[in-house]
Amino acid sequence: MGLGMGLIRLLFFIFTFIVWLFGLAIIGVTIWMAVDQHYFQDLLGTETFELMMYTLLACGAIICLVGFFGCCGALRESKCLLGTYFTCVLIIIILQCVIFILALIYHETIQWFMDDYLQRSIDYYYGYYHAHTRGWDELQRDYKCCGSRTYEDWETSRWYLSDQTQHQAVPRACCQLDTDYPACTRGTIKANNPDMLWPEGCLTTMVDWLQYNLEVIAGLALAIAAVELCSIIFACCLYQSIEKEASYV
Repeated sequence: MGLGMGLIRLLFFIFTFIVWLFGLAIIGVTIWMAVDQHYFQDLLGTETFELMMYTLLACGAIICLVGFFGCCGALRESKCLLGTYFTCVLIIIILQCVIFILALIYHETIQWFMDDYLQRSIDYYYGYYHAHTRGWDELQRDYKCCGSRTYEDWETSRWYLSDQTQHQAVPRACCQLDTDYPACTRGTIKANNPDMLWPEGCLTTMVDWLQYNLEVIAGLALAIAAVELCSIIFACCLYQSIEKEASYV
């Protein structure tokens, strides 16, 4: 293998290593969500949350395994492993493109579904199911938000309607300052102290964060796609080089 192909193999190793790191990052984020962001489990339910976690772990593990195949294929000069790597990364790129396109087309539907799910959680489960109650309290406290879209979302909740005698309009977690409690939660929804509450709903806060960081997220997505594309191009070059050397023997 000449100097040019040696350089291509080196670049292939670098790009494949980045692909492997991408898979490792997915596994790391999944573990972080499972350990530190457990209010998602409380709100989504154990079965849904575990399905999401196992899916992300499987995706991360598959990407790491694909990166391992690529490195082994280059080291052993195996056409089979390089071909497997090329096919798997190509499928990953196609799936990423499909997910990206679907997210663009159906982003409003996804947002509506999330809002509907969160509102139903507020209406029917808060104050009656410990997991949902704990999940909402931690979510609102950590993200500095109140309700799904606004603090007025609590007006239709069973918890609020059954708590009229205590005159608590919103949960304590909605208060901007803990020292404002209980004044910040007293009264009815319409006659509350909104200046003491977090002004935005939790879904609104998350959507605003995504929109604010959209350029960074899009840049990372394009960078990952470019790395994956370069890696399969170099995989093709190595495959052709190995095939040519084999034909000379």
